[in-house]
Amino acid sequence: MFAFEVGRKHHVWRQKPRLGAYSAVYGLNLDRDDVECTGEAICVDIAPEVLRLDEEGIAEIIDPAGADRDIIIEAARSCPHGAITVVEVGTGQQLVP
Repeated sequence: MFAFEVGRKHHVWRQKPRLGAYSAVYGLNLDRDDVECTGEAICVDIAPEVLRLDEEGIAEIIDPAGADRDIIIEAARSCPHGAITVVEVGTGQQLVP
């Protein structure tokens, strides 16, 4: 893991890959950008059945169908850095961010 400063924003460069998940229940693709995630855990507070903080304090998707569709979208929208992307599979429409 490497840290560097860009302006006032502190970034941590992580060597682990970007993790995504597909919810067959809701037809949503969820993706989390591990570079943008700062571990504020707002998303985890909203949808703890879907997301948790990993050992580095970064949100990870544990169950993409673990909450209602609206809760999943609300959790993704809550990220102040737009680190969670939600795409509707059937239409390809990006719902978040």
